[in-house]
Amino acid sequence: MDFIKKNLVFVIVSSSLLLVSAVLIYLTISKYSEMNQALAKVAEGKQKIDELNNQKPAPLKQNLDKLEADKISFQTRLEQIRTVFGKPLKTSLNTFAEQIGITGDELVSKFRTHWDKERKLTDKYQILEDFLKQFDKAKLP
Repeated sequence: MDFIKKNLVFVIVSSSLLLVSAVLIYLTISKYSEMNQALAKVAEGKQKIDELNNQKPAPLKQNLDKLEADKISFQTRLEQIRTVFGKPLKTSLNTFAEQIGITGDELVSKFRTHWDKERKLTDKYQILEDFLKQFDKAKLP
């Protein structure tokens, strides 16, 4: 009893630390069990996903026919859309190409080769300036 009276602060601090440690150990164990349950659910979900991925339903003839019909209708619709929205600046490009004395296709192919050759060396604005330098300045707009 003398020991407790002489070391009252030590006893209080030690007992409070033991109590806090016990609470922390309980919380750690409860969170650990929750984590194990969550990991089990994740493993179960992965197993279900793997099972679903391994299933291979055989394609039906009806579905293949429908897919082929959809493919054809999408291709025709895509062609219709391309005629409307395909290359809106093509006329401007051809006009520019005529002013410098070549066709639009030649201009595009020359620029594409110049772009492929120079794109890793300089920035895109410098590439355009360098490309336009090869033409007569009087013909450029």
